[in-house]
Amino acid sequence: MDALGKRLIKSLLVEKNWGVLLDNHVEAVDLLGDARNAFLWIDNFYRTSGEWPTERMVVESTGISFPEDLDPLSYIADIIRKRSLSRSLETTLRVAVSHIESREPDEALRVLADVSRVCKDKARTARIVSHRASADLRIAAYDKVRKSGGFSGLRTPWPTLNKSIQGWVNGTLNVITAMANTGKTWFAVIIAEAALREGKKVLFVTLEMATPRIQRRIDSLRHKIPFEFLRDALMDIELESKWVRLLKEDTSGDGDILLADKKSVHRVSDVVALVSEYSPDLVIVDGGYRFEGQDRGKGQWESTVSIVNDLQLAAEMTDIPWIVTTQQGDSTETGKEVKTGPKMRMWGIRYGKEWVINPDTVIGLFRDGDSKLLKQAEVHLLKVRDGAGEDSGPFFKIWWDQTTMTYSEILEEFPESMRFIPTGHEVPFE
Repeated sequence: MDALGKRLIKSLLVEKNWGVLLDNHVEAVDLLGDARNAFLWIDNFYRTSGEWPTERMVVESTGISFPEDLDPLSYIADIIRKRSLSRSLETTLRVAVSHIESREPDEALRVLADVSRVCKDKARTARIVSHRASADLRIAAYDKVRKSGGFSGLRTPWPTLNKSIQGWVNGTLNVITAMANTGKTWFAVIIAEAALREGKKVLFVTLEMATPRIQRRIDSLRHKIPFEFLRDALMDIELESKWVRLLKEDTSGDGDILLADKKSVHRVSDVVALVSEYSPDLVIVDGGYRFEGQDRGKGQWESTVSIVNDLQLAAEMTDIPWIVTTQQGDSTETGKEVKTGPKMRMWGIRYGKEWVINPDTVIGLFRDGDSKLLKQAEVHLLKVRDGAGEDSGPFFKIWWDQTTMTYSEILEEFPESMRFIPTGHEVPFE
């Protein structure tokens, strides 16, 4: 019985994408038993009819039974790839060791050389994609964006950001940075609640605050209750009754926000395991710099490199958007308000430049004394990979009102005095 293979077949029937298997070099030979038989049957059916069979057709024709849970196809395909590669290496190493024990080192080297040529194509570092052979995949991707009105991802709550990054795109790593006490956690909650309203399932990992504090913010935002009233239990009887009723009659459908905190999540791999188990549409990690890196025990830089690399790979492997908050700093670590020059600098992110280099988007949240009085905040687009060019802005403004719980974009034109003035030291959009 091949449990992993069954998970792969189920995901393939849902996502209907042979390209993911090609990218991971997964073939029938990498599966076992009924999973291999089902794979061959699906392949033959698709080649003959040009259509995908239903799950029921596969079950009735092959007798395979599927698990209840559903994994992202790219994630489970990579696991199958690694399993197959590990088995090949294990078998070869046993043969090589036997030759060494027989005092036949030349034969051992020949065996290792042969398997190296066979296995290197399955290694992630050696993946090659044919531009010509992948034409159908590009056409399908274009058609998907066209049908969605220019979006290839989950819509954000703000029109300017949607236009700039096409929403939260599957497989991308998006970093939110801000100085301490600016509102990174609130910003993450706003994004999560917006996805919930769209009927999406969000995995919200909080490495900064305890879970009940995040839940209180979600309730305040979702039901438009002044945060202070909910936090300090100051609601009158009428408002309190309304809140209790709304909680019990929540009609978010399939949408949900699943919360995990630092008691159960320590590494990026812990989050990937949760994604595999719960299949969310979006991952939000508040306080990504708090992860334990694979190079635990080494210096800060090595740990940061490990964490950000793991995050980028996790976003690609799970094929859903990942949004991660981290801290902004300044050269003196004073935290004082910026008086001259750009209010947000890309290279001002703390702990390591990898927080800038690796992600697909880097978004800065800025609030100073003046903006707090006006109940506003600035959202700076510090890095936009595949951005819309100059039209994507350098920043836009949103309301930041914890009394009315309003965080929508301010769509009016900015006065010339508020516009971004280049200094020559900024990193341009990619």
